[in-house]
Amino acid sequence: MECVVYTAQELIARGRSRDLDEAEELLKYGEDVGNKLGINELLFHVNLLRKRIEEKRERRRPKETEARQ
Repeated sequence: MECVVYTAQELIARGRSRDLDEAEELLKYGEDVGNKLGINELLFHVNLLRKRIEEKRERRRPKETEARQ
C-alpha cells in the first residue's frame, strides 16, 4: 500500500487541480483498503495527505477569487 501513499504524495506535489482530484480518488481507495484490512498506518497517512490537499486548496482560493475580479 506504500504505492498509494507515494503516488498521492507525487500528485499533491504537482499541485494542479486535476492532480489534487486524482490524489483524492486514490486516497479514497487507500482508505477503503485500510479499513477493510485494518491497516492503521495507511489510514494515518491518508488523513495527513488529505490535510495537505486541503491546505493547497485553501492557499489557492484567494488567487482564484482575485482572478475572477
